[in-house]
Amino acid sequence: MAKSIFRKLPDASVKKRKHVLIVEDEPLWQAIIERSLRCIHPGVSVITASDAEKAIEQLESGTTFDLVISDQRLDGPRTGLDLWDHLLENKTVMPFILVSSADREAFLSSIAPYRYREIPRYLVKTNIVKEFSKEIKRLSVF
Repeated sequence: MAKSIFRKLPDASVKKRKHVLIVEDEPLWQAIIERSLRCIHPGVSVITASDAEKAIEQLESGTTFDLVISDQRLDGPRTGLDLWDHLLENKTVMPFILVSSADREAFLSSIAPYRYREIPRYLVKTNIVKEFSKEIKRLSVF
């Protein structure tokens, strides 16, 4: 039998593997977020960073991320909102979820002086497992 000279094209039903950057300085919360994400989408590729500077390095590494999930309070001088600002300033458009221990009202009052142009999606950490799936669907990431 003759060998085919045609390459088999990838199946159109096979989706591209999604890449998510989790920015969290607390190892326990990093693990909870990652595990929750993998329960919702088992094939997801997860990369983690413990502060905004390391996250920026990952974002500039050439990997195309489909979603960034960042804690508001991080080790170092920058916050999750500083990371969000970095993305906006560099015209990098991607879904972004900010998580924090503070409830939504406390979060909104804490950022009021900054007058953010756009506020990223926000989840309270204690509700993350329950709300995570809805938020990811709303962002149409997967």
